[in-house]
Amino acid sequence: MSALFRNSLFGTVSFGLRFLSNAFLFIVIARFLGAEEFGKFALASSLAGIFLVVLDYGFNLYTVKEVAADPARTVELTGEVIATKLLLVIPSSLGLLALAAFMGYSWDLRLIIAILWAGYSLYSFGLYFNTVFRGLNLFEYEMYPTIVLNLLQIVLVSVLLFLGVETVGVALAFFAARLLYFAYSYRLLVQKVGRPKLSFHLENSKALLLKTMPFGVHAIIAVLYFQLDTVLISYYQGNSDIGHYQSAMRIVSATMVLCDVLVSSYTPLVSASFKTDGERFKEYGFSLNRYLMVVGGIVSLSLFLYADQAISLLYGPGYLQSVAVLQLLSAVIFLRFFGGAYGLLITISDNQRLRAIGVASSLFVNLALNVFLIPIWGIRGAAVACVLTHVFLNLMYLGFTYRALGCMYLERRAVASLALLGAGSVVAWQLKATSIGASLALFGVAVAVCAVCTLDDEQKTAIRKLVQTSLSRSEKPERVRQEPEAPGTGR
Repeated sequence: MSALFRNSLFGTVSFGLRFLSNAFLFIVIARFLGAEEFGKFALASSLAGIFLVVLDYGFNLYTVKEVAADPARTVELTGEVIATKLLLVIPSSLGLLALAAFMGYSWDLRLIIAILWAGYSLYSFGLYFNTVFRGLNLFEYEMYPTIVLNLLQIVLVSVLLFLGVETVGVALAFFAARLLYFAYSYRLLVQKVGRPKLSFHLENSKALLLKTMPFGVHAIIAVLYFQLDTVLISYYQGNSDIGHYQSAMRIVSATMVLCDVLVSSYTPLVSASFKTDGERFKEYGFSLNRYLMVVGGIVSLSLFLYADQAISLLYGPGYLQSVAVLQLLSAVIFLRFFGGAYGLLITISDNQRLRAIGVASSLFVNLALNVFLIPIWGIRGAAVACVLTHVFLNLMYLGFTYRALGCMYLERRAVASLALLGAGSVVAWQLKATSIGASLALFGVAVAVCAVCTLDDEQKTAIRKLVQTSLSRSEKPERVRQEPEAPGTGR
């Protein structure tokens, strides 16, 4: 089994479980609690997520990069990072509580924020423990705790909602599941890698923070400009509008799992080849970008074409206001996929500073657009601001990549595949008013043609052989061979 296939398999399972769990949970919560209470829960989750990234500080990507390059330093590096993360818990917690008080949130909302924040903090440490395995190409040990976490979350939240608990009870269910996830992840880390040696020295932590600053700044600002809109909607609009906006945004966020699967699968390989094999590094860059563009295009167009069906099916008739928001945000999906490869290449090539500059600039653009557009267009204005921000960021990424590596990593095959998909989507859109079935069928054909054009000759040959082998086995009749009876044996 090749390293890329192995990474993709376990990475797909891990991220797929997160996708299914998050998608299912937020859909169930939205349907049971209604737009107002769901908006309250989504706001608390967004605020906790903003401060969570302070704990993460880009340590995960930094650790994958360093461990892949020098596995012998794994235990030492892990201890340094965990000690630094523990020191960051206090200022992060105080900052979150201070913001909640400054915004004048109700006491029940503050309680929900505090409970979710405790669970998010435990999740941050558990996820970091699993990240170590990703750097060591042991993706299966990242998968096991993910299974436990998501099964627990689904069971606990579903049961409590069925019993009629309110938003606080749902938050407690999340906390309980993440506490067990933390414990199991730490146990695996100790068993398979070794017990981290914690060393609480402010000078060492300061040095590590400075060393990982490009990763940290990028991570913090990236989350800010992706969550800032929710905070501003709470200021200008209200919890109900947050519920409608987040119902669409959660669908978009869930699709990012596919992007994470591809990027995470390539990260150790791209990192290892950067310093040892320039041609292989370039090959991985082209390959990753091709798949991200095509997969992103398929997901983006499917949600744009069938946004009304998706919202009605997932959330019910009470969320039809979210349809237009989802159609606008579907463009963000493609833009996020498109920028995924460039972000990774910039980071791996030791140009994290450029990536941090791009994301920091995007934050100010996003803030200005949201402040201007939300009072005018409400949640649709927030969606437009999100799209324009990603366009701005991707243009910067393209320029930075060309400056750092002298290549744009764009293939004609990917562009041609997207053109075919776009043409099919236009026809599918026209058919939708007449027959949704015919529209879906045509779009499916367009996706299949796009996929065939995207695969290279080696992959097509492998798939063709696999299909031929399967068909030959299914068509081959079972033969029961009977030995002729020997004369005189009396049988």
